[in-house]
Formats: sequence, structure tokens, C-alpha cells
Amino acid sequence: MKLFWFLVILVLAGCGGNHWVHSSRTQVQLKEDQAQCRNQSGQASLATGADTVMAAAFRQQSYEECLLEKGWYTQEFSDTRTSKMAQNRTIAEQNQRIQELEAALALERTLSEQARQILKLEAELEEYRKAQSPR
Repeated sequence: MKLFWFLVILVLAGCGGNHWVHSSRTQVQLKEDQAQCRNQSGQASLATGADTVMAAAFRQQSYEECLLEKGWYTQEFSDTRTSKMAQNRTIAEQNQRIQELEAALALERTLSEQARQILKLEAELEEYRKAQSPR
């Protein structure tokens, strides 16, 4: 029966629609921090000497407090989805701007090459005129 309640608490804790995020740490680092916090909360629970529903709740609370102390916080998946959509929109806008700048740069290169050709032709024309003028 104790195992049943422990599993119920774990399932409920995992189904909240939230996940852990940190402003500067990666998901790999989250896994490391979670392992440390699980170990720490398990040791704290062993110190009480009881294996009850209350002990399981205490372990969960200790685990969450440990992650909070490490700078992690929970965020709803819907917030993340909205954030990712905004981020994707920003990336799409940046990609479009990059394409516009690349097109402008290509046009600038074409115009620069044409300007060089014009200067070259003007120089040749000037030399031709000098050669044709009466001495």
C-alpha cells in the first residue's frame, strides 16, 4: 500500500504540465542537478526513518527545494510553447532580413563591378582621344 501511494505522488508530481528551466544552464546540467537533488532528498528522507506517504512527500519537497536553490524554476509547457513560437518567428524574421541584405550586397557588388568597367572604358576613351588628337 505504501508503494501505491508513493507511485501516486510521483505520478501527480510529474503530470503538472511544468518543467524545470534555468536562465543559463543546459538540459544536461539539469539531469546532473536532478541526480544530485534526488540523492540529497533520499538521504534526508532516510534520516527520518519512515517510509510513508509523508516521507515520499517530504522527499519530493526536498528535491524541489534543492533544484530551486540551484537556480532552477518551473515553467508551464504552454509558456514554453508560446516562447518557442515567438522565438521561431524572430528567427524567421532574422532569416528574411539576412536574405534581403545578401540580395542588397549582391546588387552592390554588381554595381561596383559595372562602375569599375565604366571607369576603365572612360580611361580607354581618354587615351584614344589623346591618340587621335592632332599634335
